[in-house]
Amino acid sequence: MFEQSVHKFDVIIKPTKSISIDDLLKTPEGQVIVFQVFNNELKQILRERQMEELLRGKYFDKKEVQLKQTGLNILRGFKFTHCMLKSGLHLQIDVCSRVYRATNLLEDLTNSKSKDYAETLTGSSVLTNYGKRRTYRITKIDYKMSPQSKFYHEKKAGQVTFAEYYQESYGLKVTAKNQPMVEVVLRVEKLTTKEGVQTKEILGYLVPEFISLTGMSDEQRANYNTMKDIAPYTKLHPADRVQETTDLVTIMNDSGRIRVAPPRRINAFQLAQPYVKIFNNATLKNNGDGNMNIR
Repeated sequence: MFEQSVHKFDVIIKPTKSISIDDLLKTPEGQVIVFQVFNNELKQILRERQMEELLRGKYFDKKEVQLKQTGLNILRGFKFTHCMLKSGLHLQIDVCSRVYRATNLLEDLTNSKSKDYAETLTGSSVLTNYGKRRTYRITKIDYKMSPQSKFYHEKKAGQVTFAEYYQESYGLKVTAKNQPMVEVVLRVEKLTTKEGVQTKEILGYLVPEFISLTGMSDEQRANYNTMKDIAPYTKLHPADRVQETTDLVTIMNDSGRIRVAPPRRINAFQLAQPYVKIFNNATLKNNGDGNMNIR
């Protein structure tokens, strides 16, 4: 046996000099530092508003909008992009949304009438309905795997089943033990080889019961009432988009963490409404809402 010794050290940190943000923004390396600091502060502000990052630069409210009559749920949020211009650091903010199915993927697989439905899912995106929600791209539905299949758990240094993992990690109980597993791309790693920089997809498995497809089916897209119901959440009027982003800027400034100038206004003009000439020199005019009056 070895006796473990404990040593205590005092660390003294002394500031050597002050660097202004304006000076950092003069160099590409300094701009990277400013962007990192800004992103960290922005993430903290959004977390306090119960928002989480699902996609790079896109943050959504944790509570979804449920449209039971359409079979869809909608996550609403904001997307952020920052860029460096001659006038300084600029932040672009806009509203965004993410539509996903109210049913889980196991229900979709079970209720589908198409024999090839599982094959058509390759390339589709799914959203996890547990923990820190994430989106993943499907590579295939693997019927040779099930929640009873085992994988190597690094922390336990041993084999565990997927069902055991979900129960212990998220408190989720698998109800259909023989359901297939969904193979997805967990992340993409960059590898430097003699041939240059290459990418490698790291694959993993998800339980269909705990994930949902994002987007809409062709049948849902073709349904006029469905499109009408989701429009107020996915296609905001420009004035409403400006108001929501302005309100967010106010919240960011009130936090005391960062300071963002009010949205900039620019001069613009409205294009003339188009018309279409048809037979007998008749014309179809725009109603003002983007639709042509064919009557």
